[in-house]
Amino acid sequence: MFALTILFQIVLAPAIPLVDAADIDVWDNSWSFHETILLDFNTGEKGLRNQPVDMHVVFSNPCWARDEHNNSIRVVVKHDNKWEELESQVYNLSFVDDCHINACNLVFLIPSFADGNESYYVYYDDEEEPSAGYPDHVSVKEDYFYYEPISGYRVDLRYYKVTEDGCCLYGVGLDGEITGLGVTNKVIKQRNDATDFSPRNWVQIASFAFFYAVKGTTGVGTDRVLLSKEILVDGNLMVCFRISSGSEDGKLRTDAMYTYYYCPTEDKKIIVDVKDEVLKEAVSTGTAAQGGSFAYLASSKTRSANIKELNSGFIPPYVHFFSEQNIIQGYPLPQNPHSSDYDWVLSPQDDADLGSRPWVSLDEGKEGYAYAIILSSSKGLYSTGRDGIQITAGSEEFINIPGSEMDGGGASLGRNSVEPGEREELVLPKGLRISFSSEFFYTENGGYPAVDEEARVFQTLEKQSSRSFVDDKKVGDGEKKHSLRIIPSLQGVSRPLLAAVFAFPVPTVEVRVYKGDELVASGLVSRSYLFHLPESLPKEGKGLLSLFLSILRNVKLDAANVTLLQQVVFPNLVEGRYLVKVFFNIGNRSKYVGYKSVDLNRDVSCMVSCKPEKNLIVKVESQRGRPVEGVVFQVVDKEKVVVTKDLTDETGRVKLSFPLSSCYRVQAIYKGLQVYNEEIKPLSCLPFLNKGERKVVLHLYDVRVSLMDSLDLVFNGSVNPFLTSQDGVVNTTVKPTISANGEYIFTGLPRGRYQFFVKYKSFVLSKELDVEKNLSFVFNIPSNHVIKFRVVDNRGTPLVGAEIKVSRNGVVLDEKTNGDGDAVFILPPGRYSVEVVYNAVSLAKQVLKVSGDERMVVATDFTPFYVPVFFAVVFAVGALFFLFVLIKKLGLHFLFLILSIMLLVSSVFLPLWVFDGVKDGYSVYSNIFVFPPSFITFKQADGLKTGEIAEVPDLFTMVLQVVSLMVLLEFIMVLLFFIIKKGKIKWFVFCLSLFFAVSSVIATYLLISQLTAVTLGSVSGEGFVDFSMPDGAALSLPSAWGFGSGWFFLVLSMVSLVFFATFGFFRKKG
Repeated sequence: MFALTILFQIVLAPAIPLVDAADIDVWDNSWSFHETILLDFNTGEKGLRNQPVDMHVVFSNPCWARDEHNNSIRVVVKHDNKWEELESQVYNLSFVDDCHINACNLVFLIPSFADGNESYYVYYDDEEEPSAGYPDHVSVKEDYFYYEPISGYRVDLRYYKVTEDGCCLYGVGLDGEITGLGVTNKVIKQRNDATDFSPRNWVQIASFAFFYAVKGTTGVGTDRVLLSKEILVDGNLMVCFRISSGSEDGKLRTDAMYTYYYCPTEDKKIIVDVKDEVLKEAVSTGTAAQGGSFAYLASSKTRSANIKELNSGFIPPYVHFFSEQNIIQGYPLPQNPHSSDYDWVLSPQDDADLGSRPWVSLDEGKEGYAYAIILSSSKGLYSTGRDGIQITAGSEEFINIPGSEMDGGGASLGRNSVEPGEREELVLPKGLRISFSSEFFYTENGGYPAVDEEARVFQTLEKQSSRSFVDDKKVGDGEKKHSLRIIPSLQGVSRPLLAAVFAFPVPTVEVRVYKGDELVASGLVSRSYLFHLPESLPKEGKGLLSLFLSILRNVKLDAANVTLLQQVVFPNLVEGRYLVKVFFNIGNRSKYVGYKSVDLNRDVSCMVSCKPEKNLIVKVESQRGRPVEGVVFQVVDKEKVVVTKDLTDETGRVKLSFPLSSCYRVQAIYKGLQVYNEEIKPLSCLPFLNKGERKVVLHLYDVRVSLMDSLDLVFNGSVNPFLTSQDGVVNTTVKPTISANGEYIFTGLPRGRYQFFVKYKSFVLSKELDVEKNLSFVFNIPSNHVIKFRVVDNRGTPLVGAEIKVSRNGVVLDEKTNGDGDAVFILPPGRYSVEVVYNAVSLAKQVLKVSGDERMVVATDFTPFYVPVFFAVVFAVGALFFLFVLIKKLGLHFLFLILSIMLLVSSVFLPLWVFDGVKDGYSVYSNIFVFPPSFITFKQADGLKTGEIAEVPDLFTMVLQVVSLMVLLEFIMVLLFFIIKKGKIKWFVFCLSLFFAVSSVIATYLLISQLTAVTLGSVSGEGFVDFSMPDGAALSLPSAWGFGSGWFFLVLSMVSLVFFATFGFFRKKG
């Protein structure tokens, strides 16, 4: 019996540690094979739970599979000694025969309980296993949508419809139009709970079409011509499809592949891999000239009092992005633009570029919703030209009339066309190729911080992803991988199997592999022996003796891989430099006993020397005795390898553990500067290391910075000043707090040289600061914007000589309008009060937010002098004609002709249609005039009074111009009727005048009724109408609307002509 025990210890017991614990504690013994899934990232990191893993796997044995839905493949996870099957999906199958594969792409989600300590396995079989029966969470299909609420304004598109658990999340355009704009390669994000595809559910559009600008902000792009389309994958966890498109001029081409992974959280994202190409040279021109834009976010807001479908969308209040200074910058985005001219927040000339974590979002701020485009990199996108990604942003008004409003805004990403001191790159050369992987991301509550976190996660996951690209190449195929074998000098003590089986403490030796500060692999050392257990335990046998005999029968001879030393092998590490750490574990205690830096450029096998662990406790205080949190302490050896690193806690303390070995230096880094550096030696440091806590005092100072504008007021633009340390050993950005008076305060700075940096659009200020005491600085930012005003009267004609007063915080500027009603101001960014005064009377008063160059039309309720003069002349001439008829005894029926002329001419200067709404000190009224053709709305609220020339479709203005022409022709025909003596020509001319009279009445009725049918529901009526008021309030005003006196005068003029003809006819008969 003793001999049998010895034999077991010598032959079998050493063989057991070779088998991973998972090989003994298996998920399901009915499966023939299983293999470990190795991830290149730590699943315990923030933001990685519920993220998709899409990886290419190669099986060691044949795996049964018919197709993506019928296969013998399962993914399982072991966590806290519990097994759980994960929903999974396979695609891109590599068949070796009709029903077996040797490789495929595997998709699963990192579980919500992931903490970095779980293990993942793929189980498979060479025979058919029962179907997994996973729910089909996602799907994609081609669909069609058409809607035309206003003639000429229609939504007509074919699209790929992406649904998740019954909700339609995305529509990706194939071909068609949305109110005249192309849709190909544009992604429409809907509300998360939307079940049907409809404009009322649309919340954001992201375009991945390729554009170049012509004629101002108009663009030519690949959103017009569909070249090809294909659904590549439609699985239970992931769908994938491809769309190729071109521009109408044949100069540009876009190939895009869209991938959506099931996401059980409120945050959603769709991944887009894009390849753009210039087929013929193109030149970008106009105010939006950028040398090519390849992605943009577009927001739109439409409101209608009558058509429910048109009440959709919104413009987010901010645009944020991760800048080339590697900080987050933000600017307000006008939510209620008041001009059809594009209101630039960031123009191409502002030279705003993305940084190392490239993303841009339209959002509510630090909290709330955010819509973002995230790229995996800002480098290497272009086949030629400057690196970098430039961002532009702005908004504009399309329609603004009572009962209807349409605004748009967004942010665009393009080539790095503008750099200080360098030539603009506005030419898109033939053969230029742009390739990138991106993500259209939405968060419901996380704001732009969630976007920044998602960008970090996206870059991490892209390193592992094996998603097939549009040209069928694998992402990441170029990475070289090697194996790393670690043999610690601490031998014979590690027993991982016993530690897993028994409850009492059993020693193990653990090896952890770090790349930078990230743990990429870990394992327990063990020994390979002559005898080797199979991949899984035998299925037959019950009881300990039966199990033992089964093990003896299945033991395999493995002479090729016999090792005498305990070791661990990491087979698939990406090429690079790693730090290997060795820990001696027993129970819950862990000792750091060895380390080695390894440059992995081939398969490497190395020994790691192990020594006892030593500890050093340091407490850091300021000169005022306050603990300093966040100081980075690190122990560095003579080869400058960072052996250990940690931060001081809220008490200012840090505990450093490291193997006692050669000479070390203990260094401390705070805000990028090295604030402590001391050498410790193996022998001389022993008493020092054991004497307890060591105290370090840091002298810290504050720097206060005030930013002023050209008006000597606190600069009110969106800026994010920061400091970097000139003498720093680590590239660190120090951000300030902001006081109530707008002062930027950098607190707790150690002594040293710093670089102060602030950027506002194209303006950059950089200043070197020597900090040896508390400092205060005032910097001037001479960044101004050109604001062009045009003041018009209540007929829309320029108002000459009006005084415009612009004021802010007690500073008042004033200018008078010139002959065109224009005045120009040069203003720094900020919030201003604008007042228009004419003849000592205040005509308009409103608030102006300046964040860029702008052209603004201010309509006033001033009635031009020629209107009352004209009416006086009309009635005087009418009276003279009346006397003429009486004196000449021409007949009373000629009075109808005179009345018709007077009514006709008067209608030109009276409103065709009126709107009036009043409530609690708020009022809105609108008028439509034939001459000059105009639609003007006035709003009044809390001392503010504004007027706007409504943005209406071009067709509306054109019809008003035609009506003006018909009124003029009618007037001319009536005059000719007076002049011509007799004959058929005289009555032919009269018939023409009657024709123009009837036509003008019908045309104005149809025009106004068509417009109001969409906006208010009827040409006349009463009801509550929503408005955005000048003070920012959103109100529903009780209102009334209908035809104005001008239209009724047109009708009476027509009736008077008819009476004249009728009486004249009967008089002639008599």
